[in-house]
Amino acid sequence: MFKRIIVGFDGSAHARKALGIAGDLAKSHRAALVIVHALSDAPLTKAERQLAETEYGMKGLAERPPVTLIKSAESDPRLPFTIAGELPSNAALRARSEIAQALLLDAQQCALRQGVETVEIRVEAGDPARVILDLAKGEKADLIVIGSRGFSDLEGLVFGSTSHKVTHLAPCSCLTVS
Repeated sequence: MFKRIIVGFDGSAHARKALGIAGDLAKSHRAALVIVHALSDAPLTKAERQLAETEYGMKGLAERPPVTLIKSAESDPRLPFTIAGELPSNAALRARSEIAQALLLDAQQCALRQGVETVEIRVEAGDPARVILDLAKGEKADLIVIGSRGFSDLEGLVFGSTSHKVTHLAPCSCLTVS
């Protein structure tokens, strides 16, 4: 019945539970399992900075200020400052990429130990819901398995639950694990 199963994975307890269920389904249906992680462009959290520094030796990952003001010759003379166009986000992207690769390699090994024959991993930049939906469409997935943080419908609406978005917009069947 299932040939390609996509599971969204961020390393959380709910994502690990979803991975286990997706692995069981992939094994029993001899389906390919695609594990995907979406990279955010938001400033690094304190936990992400600490992990990147301790695990990957990435130093100097200071928080990116929300706005950088500069004064240059090209600035509008009516304004005392101009908002900088490029903020130093390469370090954040590099750190998140390293963390994502480690998470996904671990998830891939877990699925292989479960007995899943074909396990692919993907890292994509962007909104997690959009990344999962685009991948499901492009891969012609039969099933998406995604963890839920347990938000109620109202909380999901307010906080923008990824699982709610995916469930409502999925081009295939969707299994939400809580």
